[in-house]
Amino acid sequence: MRKNGVSLASYTVVCYGTSSVVLLTYSLISRQQILPAEQSSWIYLILLGLVPMLGGHTVINYLMKYMKSYVATIIGFAEAPGATILASLILSQKIEVNVVVGMAIAFSGALYTVKEFSES
Repeated sequence: MRKNGVSLASYTVVCYGTSSVVLLTYSLISRQQILPAEQSSWIYLILLGLVPMLGGHTVINYLMKYMKSYVATIIGFAEAPGATILASLILSQKIEVNVVVGMAIAFSGALYTVKEFSES
């Protein structure tokens, strides 16, 4: 849809709006609470909505107009290593050697795919 001229704003409003309605409907039918019970959790819910959703997914949707879908989405492989690094820096979590190896593989694969296939 993005390559066919649908604007980023139109696409994200329809996509995110539909996802929100489906999630709300599911939570009502299944009687699952989706909102945080503790007031202190609201800031984290808002940050999760803004940073990964608007920051990450919207960037990928933007790139879909200019790149092949598998090249744009492979960037998501960098999310887990990035989150691990942030957890280490912000939360002082230790990163084990096997995790560093996995992060290197994920970053290498993402970089290789973007470099090799973004031009074709």
